[in-house]
Amino acid sequence: MTGMTKAARTLQELDKEIEALKEKAKRLEARMDESWDYFQEHSGQLFVRSIVPKSFEGLLPRTGIRLVDTLLESDRVQQLVERLVEKGAGWLGDLLNWLGNRVFSNRE
Repeated sequence: MTGMTKAARTLQELDKEIEALKEKAKRLEARMDESWDYFQEHSGQLFVRSIVPKSFEGLLPRTGIRLVDTLLESDRVQQLVERLVEKGAGWLGDLLNWLGNRVFSNRE
């Protein structure tokens, strides 16, 4: 059998490239599916955290009592409030996801 012509080799190379691109497309689709699943699972938390301020400095109310106001301004109290809000945001986000799943799963 004689050697392959240049056109035949080029077609084989194109077929290999097409197969490689199909595999790459499958991998990208799988990554997109994973990202979408993550987004759906955590969308409630992402929403709640987007509306909660990053820092509560100056947002805690003043009471007019010097000792209490000094305590509210302390870094430790600020960190405690931030942790509580973070946990609350996570809980509220999970609740929103659960409600959304219940509402939309009943429609199908």
